[in-house]
Amino acid sequence: MTAPVALRIIRSIAADSSRVVWLAHAKRRMRQRRITPAQAISCLKKGVIIEGPALDSKGYWRSTMQRLSAGEEVTVVVSFKSHDRALVISVF
Repeated sequence: MTAPVALRIIRSIAADSSRVVWLAHAKRRMRQRRITPAQAISCLKKGVIIEGPALDSKGYWRSTMQRLSAGEEVTVVVSFKSHDRALVISVF
């Protein structure tokens, strides 16, 4: 998979935030780093891929995205297997 294709899929999923699943690790990191869900969603919708996409051992495509949001650089590690939902793994 190419970065432009992954970007289209991620943005399509993020357009409906109910299709974004937040893993416990990501929620903890967001609280620790004072990053809001809106900032993370904005990163998924409008950010750029800085790493990946790469296929992980479980068959998910994983990418790292970045965006300047509310004056802060927000980075989101996201993975997806289909066009149905995306998993937010970490946020920093």
